[in-house]
Amino acid sequence: MSNFDLDRRDLLKLIGYVLATYPLEAQHSSAWRAPDDYRPRFLTPTEYELATQLCELIIPSDSESPGASEAGVPWFIDTVLLYADAKRQNVWRSGLSAVDEISERLRAAPFLRCSPPDRLQIVEYMAQQEDATTAGEQQFFKELKAVAIQAFCLSDVGMRNYLHYRGNVVLSDFPGCATSATASS
Repeated sequence: MSNFDLDRRDLLKLIGYVLATYPLEAQHSSAWRAPDDYRPRFLTPTEYELATQLCELIIPSDSESPGASEAGVPWFIDTVLLYADAKRQNVWRSGLSAVDEISERLRAAPFLRCSPPDRLQIVEYMAQQEDATTAGEQQFFKELKAVAIQAFCLSDVGMRNYLHYRGNVVLSDFPGCATSATASS
């Protein structure tokens, strides 16, 4: 289990909140995004922007699907952290701060002031280091990446555009599974 696991009650609260705030018309659109007037509820605006930029580098838009922002990943992270315990919240605050420390060390500027190529190099550095040690900054990057991927895969964009989930579909008959013997015939 990861350090980001929620207990059942927190998960139910989060699901209820998402369902209550999720606009009906967004369920049929190809991309969901936080409302234009959304203000982060746990993260500071700077931390939210930092998390957004990191998630975009981890899951960029490509020919198969939109990226992290279009899937609502930063909003998901902020919402989950709002309901997380104080220990988890502190891990994220110190982890985001550590990203700026790495950025200062490698590029002599906070992450958000770096150029896009420099930001990519910083993320590549963190990715290369994630299994090298148990230091806080590397563990944070590992968790950030895992949560970004989880949030993306749980989003409508991730499920439909990337994973090609069609929803609950009634089949008139079940074709069964193609085995290697029937697939080669």
